[in-house]
Amino acid sequence: MEIDSDINFNDLWCLPGAGLDLFAAGEAGAVYHYTPEIK
Repeated sequence: MEIDSDINFNDLWCLPGAGLDLFAAGEAGAVYHYTPEIK
């Protein structure tokens, strides 16, 4: 899956520890934020 916007995307990858959890949360957040139908 590709995300059109890189907002916070690289920041999530740079964080140590719960990187995968943050990545998953970031993807879910991006999908929610950029999908008006969900709001």
